[in-house]
Amino acid sequence: MVKKENPSYFLWERFKNGDDDAFYRIYDQYFNELYSYALNFSKDQDFIKDCIHDLFLNLYKYRKTLSETDNIQFYLLRSLRRLLHKEGTKRNTLLHDEQLLLLNDTPVTSLEEEIIADETKQEHFRALAEVMKKLTKKTTGSTFPKI
Repeated sequence: MVKKENPSYFLWERFKNGDDDAFYRIYDQYFNELYSYALNFSKDQDFIKDCIHDLFLNLYKYRKTLSETDNIQFYLLRSLRRLLHKEGTKRNTLLHDEQLLLLNDTPVTSLEEEIIADETKQEHFRALAEVMKKLTKKTTGSTFPKI
């Protein structure tokens, strides 16, 4: 039950009705508390700050359709917890997908690279064969078959 005599109720209603000063006041009043609360769920400070800013952007964007409340703190903490979970899950999925791609990443050579590699190998064999022809039986100690 919303207690309409609570100052938080009036601040929230002013914000919902487009009062930017009320929005800034809510942000200033609750940012540090939201940040401290979020540290219970993640130690990544940049991730936490991003989520808090996303929360306030969403609040501002959808302020006309937000529910009534006389406990802004509870409303924000609950909303932030949901957002942290949602974004954390998304983030973990992306990291997992990237790790799978790296694990399954086999080098792919183009046909052109394979042709060049074969030609280079044949060239090396020809050069080796030429050098081997110049060797005498005395130098090698044995006979080599002709290539």
